[in-house]
Amino acid sequence: MAGALPAMWFAGLGGNRPGVPLLAPAVLALAVCCALPGLAQESISLSVALAAVGAASGTLDVLMNACVGEMEAADGHRRMHLAHAVFSAGLFGSSVAAGLLRQAGLGYRPILAIAATLILMLSAAARQQGTRRRDIAPSLPPAGRTSLDGGLIGLGLLCGVAFMLENGMELWSALYLNRNLQAQPAIAALGPGLLGLSAVAGRLGGQALAGRLGDARLLASAGLVAALGVIIFTMAPTWPFALPALILSGSGISIAAPTFFGLAGSWAGPGKRGSAVSLVSLISYLGFLMGPLYLGAVSNAFGLRAALSTLAACAVALAVVGPLIIRHRARSSENELPRPTSPNRF
Repeated sequence: MAGALPAMWFAGLGGNRPGVPLLAPAVLALAVCCALPGLAQESISLSVALAAVGAASGTLDVLMNACVGEMEAADGHRRMHLAHAVFSAGLFGSSVAAGLLRQAGLGYRPILAIAATLILMLSAAARQQGTRRRDIAPSLPPAGRTSLDGGLIGLGLLCGVAFMLENGMELWSALYLNRNLQAQPAIAALGPGLLGLSAVAGRLGGQALAGRLGDARLLASAGLVAALGVIIFTMAPTWPFALPALILSGSGISIAAPTFFGLAGSWAGPGKRGSAVSLVSLISYLGFLMGPLYLGAVSNAFGLRAALSTLAACAVALAVVGPLIIRHRARSSENELPRPTSPNRF
């Protein structure tokens, strides 16, 4: 994380350029950095290698979201939820694959080499797609770093709340199932896995519903679904009742981040899309940093059930505050620009 945050800030400028030409080099850089931890011989070199992985990953995170935002702006077709669904599916698949390879006796160095090779293969595809996008992208110069827009800051803060909720459920669900609901370790381990699978389903559902509901109603619905899932999970008397609640909460909260990143790209417009995504990413990742500290403090004071229960309030905040920001931005845009022939739906 220490390497990712500063890299995200500088990656925004690269994401402003038409066609996002730095996407393929960023994929290549991640492939190289993925192999570095396997070469580390002691703690200092391992820390440096992990910081490099974080920087490469953070850079690619911003550039990919900026690229998807540019594609959406070019033809009007939503892709952000689908892109994040593919990410969640890849995360789940790679985790399972790594576990199976370790179970088969393969060391972590060969596994990292395999991952680096697969990422290296993707850099060629990214370069080809980047060339195609630059051919059709408008020849606008990058407009520089975006200003500290209040709407973008609001998106970043809300996305941070979403990440805190998502990360909190992933980190603590297995412990809660085992300690509070007396689930066997194998059953408790299903918690993070179910959240990962439900994220794929939720984002695919968000992809299908975004055009019909609009961003405001989609976010409100997702936040309420996530809140309901968290409440049922923390109030469940036994683990068989808690597992379906994890699916409910995971499918709801997974819709938030792609919605916020998609809005950041569309609100910024050409030439500032990368910087807008960078700003939202930087602010939102504070949720990953603050979430464990917050949940740990509340859990020590009031217990794990109470700590997880407070996450339902985070989901409700997303459902209420998010649509207010989206609708306020829509009204501001209507006041600044000529009224379109058909009203925008958010």
